[in-house]
Amino acid sequence: MNSDKSSDTDPPRPTIARPMIGDLVQFGQLTQVSIMLVGPLGSGKTTYAEAFLAEGLRLGFPAVFVTTDVSPRVIRNDMSRHGWAIDDYENSGQFVFIDGYSERMGAPKSSSAYSLSKVDDISELGIVLSEVLDEMVVARIVVDSLSTLILHSSPATMPRAVQRLSGRLTQSSHSIMYILEEGV
Repeated sequence: MNSDKSSDTDPPRPTIARPMIGDLVQFGQLTQVSIMLVGPLGSGKTTYAEAFLAEGLRLGFPAVFVTTDVSPRVIRNDMSRHGWAIDDYENSGQFVFIDGYSERMGAPKSSSAYSLSKVDDISELGIVLSEVLDEMVVARIVVDSLSTLILHSSPATMPRAVQRLSGRLTQSSHSIMYILEEGV
């Protein structure tokens, strides 16, 4: 009789995956790219993007997180919960938030984040990003969520604006990941 508590009936434990496009390209080589991450609500897109930035920070790439759907505080807490503490990176200027949520929702602005007062004008995002990236080399940028920008902007001009923004950023050796809700 086998007294081992783990039996063949126990469900297998999921492997904790280091996210990313790792099968296609090593993280360290993931520069000058524009990625659009599309999926349904609750599918883990934001967590994936946080891991993209956390792994980049570990490899020495600065990070910018543009948030339009939650406050920077929520992202900080979420990253910390996953073991990706960013406080030291924020304090050193290697991790920067661009907050497109708090002011729009009437919430207090984060003192450590740049503010995006309007999400209906992607050119304002471009201006703020240029200001932030002026001090950074080969940064990784996440825009969470492009869906919010699309919903508050002209659908006719958005594809061209995103293409121009992506082109400017990748030409400057930065990489950008857009998060888009399926169906938007």
